[in-house]
Amino acid sequence: MSINDNDNILRLVDLKKHFIPHQTLLKSLVGKPKRVIKAVDGLTFNIRRGEIFGLIGESGSGKTTTGKLVMKLLEPTSGQLIFNEEDVTNSTRERTIRYRREVQMIFQDP
Repeated sequence: MSINDNDNILRLVDLKKHFIPHQTLLKSLVGKPKRVIKAVDGLTFNIRRGEIFGLIGESGSGKTTTGKLVMKLLEPTSGQLIFNEEDVTNSTRERTIRYRREVQMIFQDP
């Protein structure tokens, strides 16, 4: 069996999730620039059909945020989430429900 682009079941392309924490009123009035937390910044990977994929990293490296993005529990700041060659990044509610029936996160139980 040859492996080609059609064997990709899930592709993340330059996926980003940035959070802007709330500022105090004083900082807003003084005009301090808003701080941006880049939880996921430009993540790209493919998962091929039949492949087992593990996402590992240090505490605070964005693993859970990535999982939530893949599950569409969070909206990405930018980038694409492609499932079975269909861009589901900005899918309808109905399509998201169908998508979630086919995808899951499994957390390690230490």
